[in-house]
Amino acid sequence: MINTGVTRTVLNEETNNKLSEKLELKSLKAVLSTFIGEIIPVSGEVLITVKYQNQQHNLPAMVVKSLGPDLLGRDWLEVIKLAGTVSSTSRRATPSFRKS
Repeated sequence: MINTGVTRTVLNEETNNKLSEKLELKSLKAVLSTFIGEIIPVSGEVLITVKYQNQQHNLPAMVVKSLGPDLLGRDWLEVIKLAGTVSSTSRRATPSFRKS
């Protein structure tokens, strides 16, 4: 899900565990909360190699202890140049994730 309301890209632990190769989870001191103030526990941060069209970037993502959706934040959107119009049903603008 692309959410331009979040500053950082967030993965839930389930998605992190499903990635083809386990990513190294590094310690991260951060406090994350929902728009209504609920605290979301942060497990750490991973570095992900993102490939999209002719681009490749190593980008950080926060891993959270939550069943909520993964969120593509403004930090990645500032780096990745998405082509075309992005909608919730569009598959053309879905970056792939790999271990760095």
